[in-house]
Amino acid sequence: MKNLRTYGKAPFDVVVIHGGPGAPGHMAPVARELSPDWGVLEPLQTAASLDGQIQELRAVLEENGDLPVTLIGSSWGAMLGFIFSARYPAFVKKLILIGSAVYEEQYAANIQKTRLSRLSDEERREVHSLTGTLKDPAIRDKNTPLAQLGKLFTEADAYNPLTLDTENLEVQYHIYQSVWADATELRSSGELLKLGKQIQCPVVAIHGDYDPHPPEGIQKPLCAVLKSFRFILLENCGHLPWIEREARDKFYEIIKEELRKVSQRRVRMEAKIGQSKLIDLPGLIASCKEKWNNLIISQVNDSIVRLGVIEGEYHWHQHEWEDEFFFVVDGKLLLDLENETIELLPQQGYTVPKGVVHRTRAPERAVILMIEQGTIKPEGD
Repeated sequence: MKNLRTYGKAPFDVVVIHGGPGAPGHMAPVARELSPDWGVLEPLQTAASLDGQIQELRAVLEENGDLPVTLIGSSWGAMLGFIFSARYPAFVKKLILIGSAVYEEQYAANIQKTRLSRLSDEERREVHSLTGTLKDPAIRDKNTPLAQLGKLFTEADAYNPLTLDTENLEVQYHIYQSVWADATELRSSGELLKLGKQIQCPVVAIHGDYDPHPPEGIQKPLCAVLKSFRFILLENCGHLPWIEREARDKFYEIIKEELRKVSQRRVRMEAKIGQSKLIDLPGLIASCKEKWNNLIISQVNDSIVRLGVIEGEYHWHQHEWEDEFFFVVDGKLLLDLENETIELLPQQGYTVPKGVVHRTRAPERAVILMIEQGTIKPEGD
């Protein structure tokens, strides 16, 4: 099985991560829905360890992605995206968690009980039989009973589905068993939640009110560790929002709006003037129609002067080799550092030293000047 499918056209800066582990393919409907407006990568997990899947995802993004990307993870894929964003923050500009697994072991206790309560007596007996088959060392084919178990749980997890066809390409028991064991150990030890402190990008969790994974198992733990986190609860919605009759449209509306916000904040770098020419700042400002504009207006020796006309927030990042000076012309700029926020008003400035993690925010349209070395990458190193 190839470990990547692509949708739409480059640049590929949206990545969907499927659940399981070991059940590739179920994010295909989401990728197709987004592909008219965004280039989408769908990595298919083939590694049989948690660290292997992290490295596999990194390799796919390095080779095919327009970094940094927006990660959209579903179920196990949400947790994988969470871990990846902590280990490689420079790769991710936004993380969207859909129907995520819970982040502390205490919230996992009743998930199976909830699922079984939604099944008929006959279906519960089938679950019991399939579970016994998976535990039987004499049975060699574990993929088939795991797939059957997955279908039963998909039914239990759905509120009012349009379809129960999840488009899984195949079910791989050995991947599920090995990777989920690694993930469970990470969660039980408390190390999973601690990873959230390393995530620098905004995180949005979208969760159905009928999902057997309790919403408080995502909302409460992540609120405590993430720098930028929002939780959205969808009504009349189960574990996979895109198959839900009553929640599907609202789900896609939210996803597309989150992606549009990222697109609006994408840095538009453009050399406008250069040297030995008059710089008409009001005219340049008036020409900026997008919410996030970044124009090179002059070069002074090895440094450049940039005009920023911005509204919204940028992702957390750092510049390994360059200091960065900010000066506010109009409006208000918030400079978030790891332990404090600097508020800059008109005629105020601040220099962020090289190597310092930061992000810029403008609650309303702001005009700023920046001075830095010409080697700087606005998105960070």
